[in-house]
Amino acid sequence: MWLIDTDTLRLVGVQGDPQEDYAILSHTWGRDEVTFSVFQAITKASERHSFSTLDDMREHIGVTTTSGYGKIKDSAKLAKAQGLKYLWVDTCCIDKTSSAELSESINSMYRWYQKAKVCYAFLPDVEPVAANDPFEKNSSFRKSRWFTRGWTLQELIAPTTVEFYAKDWSLINTKNASNNNFCDLLMRITGINASVLGGTTFLSDISVANRMQWSATRETTRIEDLAYCLLGIFNVNMPLLYGEGMRAFIRLQEEILRETDDQSLFLWGIPADETPDGDTLYGLLAPSPRAFSQLDLDRVRPLPPSGAQQSTPASVTSQGLRTSLQLFPFKPDSDIYYALLDCVASRSQDAAIDWSPCIIVQRLWGDQFARITSAQGSVALFPEDSLDENDGTLENVYVKQSPFHALPELAVQTKSRRGDNRNSRHLEFRVASAYPPERWDSTLSIIRPKEPQSGRPFVVLRFVSDGRSITSTMDVSIGLRRVQKRWELCYEKLPYADRRLNQVFYEVSGLEIPLDRKLYDPNGLKCVRMNVTEANRRGRRFIQIGLSGAIELDSASTGNATALEIIARRPRSSSHEISEITRQCFYEQGLSYVLTPEVRQLDAVRTRPPHLKYSPGYSTASLDAVEIDPSKPYAKMIKAVRARKEREIKSLVSKDPRIVECETEEQDNFRPIHWAAALGSQSLVKTLIKLGADKRSKTKSGYMAIHLAIFHGRFNLVAYLLEEEQAIQFKASPDTLYRFLTDRHESVLHILSAPVSNGFAHEGVRKAIENVKAEMGGVHSMSHMNWLGETPLHRAAASGDLNGIKFLTDLSAGAGVRDKQDNCGRSVLFHAACGGSRTVIDHLLDLGAMLDLADEQGRSPLHAAVMANNPEAIHALLSRGANVNNVTHEIGLTPLHLACLYGFSTIVQQLRGAGARVNQWTTGSLSCQPLHLSVANGHHDCVYVLVNDTACEVDSRCSSYLFLTKSDSGLQYQGDLVKLQKPLKPVDLATSLGLSGIASTIQKQSTYGINRSGNGSNAGEATPPDRSSRAEASSAPTGPLIGLLGLEMLSDD
Repeated sequence: MWLIDTDTLRLVGVQGDPQEDYAILSHTWGRDEVTFSVFQAITKASERHSFSTLDDMREHIGVTTTSGYGKIKDSAKLAKAQGLKYLWVDTCCIDKTSSAELSESINSMYRWYQKAKVCYAFLPDVEPVAANDPFEKNSSFRKSRWFTRGWTLQELIAPTTVEFYAKDWSLINTKNASNNNFCDLLMRITGINASVLGGTTFLSDISVANRMQWSATRETTRIEDLAYCLLGIFNVNMPLLYGEGMRAFIRLQEEILRETDDQSLFLWGIPADETPDGDTLYGLLAPSPRAFSQLDLDRVRPLPPSGAQQSTPASVTSQGLRTSLQLFPFKPDSDIYYALLDCVASRSQDAAIDWSPCIIVQRLWGDQFARITSAQGSVALFPEDSLDENDGTLENVYVKQSPFHALPELAVQTKSRRGDNRNSRHLEFRVASAYPPERWDSTLSIIRPKEPQSGRPFVVLRFVSDGRSITSTMDVSIGLRRVQKRWELCYEKLPYADRRLNQVFYEVSGLEIPLDRKLYDPNGLKCVRMNVTEANRRGRRFIQIGLSGAIELDSASTGNATALEIIARRPRSSSHEISEITRQCFYEQGLSYVLTPEVRQLDAVRTRPPHLKYSPGYSTASLDAVEIDPSKPYAKMIKAVRARKEREIKSLVSKDPRIVECETEEQDNFRPIHWAAALGSQSLVKTLIKLGADKRSKTKSGYMAIHLAIFHGRFNLVAYLLEEEQAIQFKASPDTLYRFLTDRHESVLHILSAPVSNGFAHEGVRKAIENVKAEMGGVHSMSHMNWLGETPLHRAAASGDLNGIKFLTDLSAGAGVRDKQDNCGRSVLFHAACGGSRTVIDHLLDLGAMLDLADEQGRSPLHAAVMANNPEAIHALLSRGANVNNVTHEIGLTPLHLACLYGFSTIVQQLRGAGARVNQWTTGSLSCQPLHLSVANGHHDCVYVLVNDTACEVDSRCSSYLFLTKSDSGLQYQGDLVKLQKPLKPVDLATSLGLSGIASTIQKQSTYGINRSGNGSNAGEATPPDRSSRAEASSAPTGPLIGLLGLEMLSDD
């Protein structure tokens, strides 16, 4: 053990525990703490009274002026004044370069604090008592960071005397056995029994669950320290293994089991947000200390040993944790049980009642069990003695920490059945791809069902044949369904719809596979058979599936389908991939929050329309226009809510309590609380919640009250709802921001980042979020992704919200967030390029965002800025060195190709000025140059810019081109592939399409020529398009939605 001599400020080595009294410092670490090696070097230099080099002297002077060194010096001065020769400080009295010394120190630390004469708790964020009374409700003392750190828990409990000092080293108060008032204050702050703080109750007399609750909300810099800082609290020792993560906390609990039979160790809660269904399995040991804060229990005490039971110590084996549990069947002939724990609990609201806590377990097979949740929660409380022991059985059970169901092995048939051949009426399918990919082993042809949810698909397989089948490509969602005590295969055949497999999976993953497959066997799919066989070998189940399709249609399969319908069932050619690459990667999101099916299926970036001026009154006016049918049973209730008549609302609810959750058919199934939130009435929302309204209920489009408040600019209400939720679920996991999710998995931060919101400008909202960050770090919501894989940072970037970007960047404090990609591979910068804000783009690039990071189609942020017609964004990217000639996958489109396809003549000039290759050919099944695309789509202005470019080739022949059309959603444009019967020059292409004005412009250039050396006269240049040719260009398919989509409008001047 190393100690600091308070006279000389030198390190002194001591074998074993020191014989002399010593003081010990408790503090929170800052950025400039003095380490063992640095302090030792200063000590040696002081002994020599000299420095070997000038740099050593400067380093010495620099260290001694830091706040970290000042803490040590002031502590030593205080200890010396109190007659103590030695001081121990964790920063400089442990050689952390020695793993042996570090392990010994951490395992001994509780004893060192316990044996100290006095502990000084230095709180640099606390004002002196004269300026701020620590007993006041909002005092700086109560809010001190010291009370939130993991290591300071034992530093508060272990010493007999703890003196608390403010930022100026003035005494705040002292914790000791005689200071009851101050111990009571510390109890209210920390939840630790005052008798424990005063030293009149031993730690061993406190249940494991209660001791875990003390640490549940505390934090450490290293995740493993959440366990290591509790070694002394539970009087156990264990080796340190930094790098093992939360496995350290599991090891801690295993060590506790070796020392005690207190089953309250198993009394922890599972948050409701983490229990989407009853099929998720859990072990007996908690994943983190935070789990012990999930239960509304005040005091827990273990029961004394039972004289009627034999001792069966808990132990950790290769088959899991072995222990004895009293099991009571959940219902007759069920494999689910209440497991009665050997402890008694009480709650603050009914302190006079003792409760018998039960966890809920499920028998997986034999003596293997797992913990599960039920609709009532993860723990059931029964009044003491209400369970008759004769109704239960005491069993030795095994519970793995990562339990799993006894699932059958699922394999896919890869070889044709015996007797099948190329002339068979049925053709075998093979698996081409799977999503999620980790659930398909292509080498073994085995499906890996990880953590299945009964009746829900856990993987989608894409089957393909060699093309002779009527349906040559088909998707099949695969799941398992619990039928009594067995898991049975369930599946659904899905028609191929030219979509990425991850899209298909996200759409079906939340839906239950139908029990009756006939109802979900659309016309055209009956000709494809799913062959399922099952076998049992050595007591294990094996299921094999295979897909086979008819080569010829029969009358039963086709019904009345026309030839055109049958052909439509076949997958498209490569033109589909071309459409995806050229489809605008964004669409403008207006103020409407009622989501149509078309909008739900779009996987494009959502941007702010240029004309949108945020105004809460706009959306409120749209709500005011909603007319409610007076004959509806909810008409009076909704009318009272919209009129803010609280007395009438209470009267209606008293007559029929169900009316508080009535749904408005005329407005997206709004409930009363949704109307109140949209109106921004905090008083009305409070009243409805008291009357039983569910603040997490959702509209038909999947939004909660808090989301509607954001859309309508009711940010005072948003801040109130966040603060209330935080107060109810104080420091619970997941955090407040994560608990308000839309049905598309968008958190509060996503909605605040949407184009229709400016919520990050509201001080109350920012403060509420920062409070969550202070307690939880905001980790859940910041890393959480919506159904498109977008983080809130993606949304803020697309909205052009610089304040939001800065706030979210600070909130995340995570490396790599700036380059996080969504499900389509689009980076945050890509989203910003779609949004068009130059300041946002510059800020992201200043943060180190990758400039040319492409999406899965190979489109760079520059491609995105071009498709969105954002010249400022293009300028920002080009000025920072973006590659102007980046090409997409498949067909090799450059940004210039896209500008010509869409008809953005200004951008064409902008890109050419940056060195875009004007004669770049596309690749693959598309063969054309930028000029061909401008001609084919009737973009006369673009043609004029190109043919007057000295480098442009006007006689090259294209064999195909892209034709701009509306996408199926009607919100985007895309290029459809058109193949020519023979290659054509630009002028011939214009003539064949009836674009005489464009043909004339090209002909003039071809006839007169342009001096390619740059000395030609203006008389030789092609002339700008006149009014007639502009009208001709307007007849191209870009016309109808020019204003909506931001396509360049041709003016008359």
